[in-house]
Amino acid sequence: PRSQPADPELVVPDATPTKPARSARGRLRVNVIPWADVRVDGKPFGRAPVDRALPAGRHEVELYNPDIPRRAEHHVVIAADRPFEITHW
Repeated sequence: PRSQPADPELVVPDATPTKPARSARGRLRVNVIPWADVRVDGKPFGRAPVDRALPAGRHEVELYNPDIPRRAEHHVVIAADRPFEITHW
């Protein structure tokens, strides 16, 4: 007699609810003299000094003071749960 193929094993996904992943965030701190308007990724971010949360990852930070006039760009990498500080420009 031929043997019957074994029934495939039924796999049931874990029904335990999980919390949605929170995106990792760090902080950008800008404290420069003379003062500067701050833009992050092309969007206004405030006038230095600033201390604000940002998603972790690469960002373009632009500092601008029209009174001097002076402009500087910084390419930064924000780490999760850590501050990144700009104190010179």
